Amino acid sequence: MDNNYFGMFKKIKDSCRENNVLDLQFYNEYFSSYYDALTKEMGDEDIRFYINYCMKYQSPILELGCGGGRVSIALAKKKLYVTGVEKSEDMLKIFERRLDTQYKRIKKYIKLYHQDAQALNLPEKYNVVIFPATTIRLIKGELSTFFNGIYEVLAANGCFIFDFLDEESV
Repeated sequence: MDNNYFGMFKKIKDSCRENNVLDLQFYNEYFSSYYDALTKEMGDEDIRFYINYCMKYQSPILELGCGGGRVSIALAKKKLYVTGVEKSEDMLKIFERRLDTQYKRIKKYIKLYHQDAQALNLPEKYNVVIFPATTIRLIKGELSTFFNGIYEVLAANGCFIFDFLDEESV
């Protein structure tokens, strides 16, 4: 199974003849804009879920795979301090541009880092670590190694929240 594709992207790739698919680096400039536009259509059910838990545990919060900021911005609007980690420089540019143009008043609640979620090097511990949008499916290698890295950035009694879609049950 090709772990680079899942959900609707796997269906699109599977529907194409192999020689008609051009694999691009995940979240390059073109794809970042496309992905950002798609996430606007996701609704806010997941955001309400993350807000609920993050309000219980309070700041600081770490969002892995923060993308264009959909979840982090919603948390910052609640005056929660959020650190966003994103592997894609292009996705971070979208997020930073959004903060500079649309969300200047909450920018003080958000710190951004260009890092891989599998190799975190952050200056603090977090009460909550979230990994939205089934992004955990992109983790390469042993999940136990990834979870150990999460443990290192969690504060005592902290909480790690991720979602996962099992396509076999859908």
